[in-house]
Amino acid sequence: MKDLTVEKEVLVERLKAVQGENANLDVETVQGGEWAVELDKSIKIAERYQLLQEEGKLYTYKKGILGKITLFVKKIFKRIVNWYLYPVCEKQTFYNRHTTAAMKYMRNTIAVMEKENQALKEELNENKKHILALEEALQALENEMHSGKGE
Repeated sequence: MKDLTVEKEVLVERLKAVQGENANLDVETVQGGEWAVELDKSIKIAERYQLLQEEGKLYTYKKGILGKITLFVKKIFKRIVNWYLYPVCEKQTFYNRHTTAAMKYMRNTIAVMEKENQALKEELNENKKHILALEEALQALENEMHSGKGE
């Protein structure tokens, strides 16, 4: 692989998992700002999912006696399994919430760093131009000194 980090490879694999195997993602194609766009999409999806989870699910059932029986069975099953699954789900939700927040922070930090990087590149180009101008002036002075000695 080219100069890609392990984190970028993991990100690509996770994005493939979220978007399905038909996703047109490859470690080599997710270059430059494309990976940031994909990361941004994933964060937004996670945020939307998090909001849906916080709202909670309502029990839905069909009308009639069969629907009421189905609803009753669902409630009983949830109460039976809830004591076992609830702590695990709470821990996972806690982890996901904080991971999403960390990813948002990273996204914002990356945006700031890209702006700073661009400003530094522009400053570097200006300094290179200035150095070239100074080298040309020095060369002209050296040529003038050598031509003055020859006379």
